Order: sequence, then C-alpha cells, then structure tokens
Amino acid sequence: MALFVLSKDMVFAVVEVIYLIVIFILILSVVSFDISREVNVGEVEINTLIKKALYSEECFAYKSARAMPLVIDISKFNNRQIDNCINIERFSSRFRLITKEKTVDAINNKNKFLVDSKACEFGNYKCIQLKKPILVYDNGIKRGVLQIDATIYEG
Repeated sequence: MALFVLSKDMVFAVVEVIYLIVIFILILSVVSFDISREVNVGEVEINTLIKKALYSEECFAYKSARAMPLVIDISKFNNRQIDNCINIERFSSRFRLITKEKTVDAINNKNKFLVDSKACEFGNYKCIQLKKPILVYDNGIKRGVLQIDATIYEG
C-alpha cells in the first residue's frame, strides 16, 4: 500500500512540475512580447499637427469674432503661414486647397517635403494622405476640398 501512495504522490508531483513549466513559459512569452513590441506614434503625431493647422487661428482657421475650425482663410493659406504655425524639423506636408475657382498649395518645410515625399517607401518615414471636404473664406464662405500629404521622420 505504501508503494501505491508513493507512486500516486509522484504522479501528482510530475503534473505539478509540468504545470509550473507551462505557467513559466506563458509568463515569459507575455513579458517578451510586451518588450519587443514597437510603439508607433507617427500617425498620431501627424494627425495632431494637421488638426492644429485646420483648427488654430495661428495657422489656417478663419477668425471673425472667434476662430472657426475647419474654415480656411484663403489669405492665410501660404507656405510662410504653415511654416510659422508648424515648426517641427521632422515633419513636412503639402496642403492643397481646391475650389471651383482655383487650386492653391501651402507646403510646410518645402525643400524637405520634396525629398521626404519620395522616401515614404522606406522604413523610417510615416506618410499619410487625406482628402477632406472643407469650407473656405474668400470674400464669403465657399466649399472646397483639402488634399493633405504629410510625412514625419521616425528614425
């Protein structure tokens, strides 16, 4: 009878060891997965900068009594205005405003954009393209479309 009790205890001990090994491997894999995961904030950063350009009176937003988000003041829509508004070395963008009457570009970091927009295929750049319906103030409110090409260097 003592031999049976001993063998029964051995079986439980082997099961416990296997169980502990499996738990240890699971914990190790979860920890290593969390450590090896990359955090990519490039797209969030680009979207934040685009929103600043469209919502801030320092950038393109039309201001009468207050700033009117998503209403672009055509008199502010130029390279100098966007460079003063968004002055980040890693970021470059082209805002193209299309109305029935005209098409106007405002390019942030113009020389950098011409290079970066071609480098979007490479790993260190995050690039996005957006197209938004928008309102434009040009001696009255008009409808338009805003095409945005933006890049940010993540390296």
